[in-house]
Formats: sequence, structure tokens, C-alpha cells
Amino acid sequence: MTREFNEQELETMRTGYNQDRRNCSGDLEAALTDLSVLPTSLNIAIQFECGECCKKVFYGESIAVIGCFIVLRPAAGRRLKVKLFCGGRVADVQWTQVIIIPIDKISSIEIGAEECD
Repeated sequence: MTREFNEQELETMRTGYNQDRRNCSGDLEAALTDLSVLPTSLNIAIQFECGECCKKVFYGESIAVIGCFIVLRPAAGRRLKVKLFCGGRVADVQWTQVIIIPIDKISSIEIGAEECD
């Protein structure tokens, strides 16, 4: 049996990105809900693609899925640390109050992460 694909499905296969925002998060939201029983004091870290490099954000306390994005926030009174990695080395370090990351750029989400230099 063969199946014809519509234009949106073909585009998704070509680009790896689902244009239908309702389906972006897949089971990610369910997985995060399952993790909500963990203590909020655990450090949440997210690694994601950024052009030819990658970034890793540390010290998150709350995480939410909104459409095709992950929103990570630190504990009250704290900031998130963002490390930019290029060529296998830390190229820059930034601090921010909140970060919004496209789901299709995420490489990993770590719970209870420890920062290593």
C-alpha cells in the first residue's frame, strides 16, 4: 500500500520542522508534566543549537511548553547562565532572566544538572 503525502508533510520531511504548531511539542509536554513531581530546587539545563554553534543554559527552576517553544525561568532573584560553545570551546557567557527556545533546536534537557568547566 502506498500513501500520498501532502505539501506540509513533505516540507516537514525536508526541513525536519513541523509547521503545524499544535503538533510541535509531541510528548514533550507530557514528559515535563511527569517530571513535575521532582523537587524544584533541581537545576534544569537545556542544550540547543544556535547557528553553527550550540548553547547550554543553566540554573533553570521552572520549565513550560508554549506552542513550539520551551520557556525556562530561574528561581526568584536568580538569573540563567548561558554558555555559547563554538569549535568545542566556550566562546561566550551570558546571563538572562528568561530564555525562550524553539523546540526543534533542543538537543537535551537535563534535570539536576551540574555545571562543569
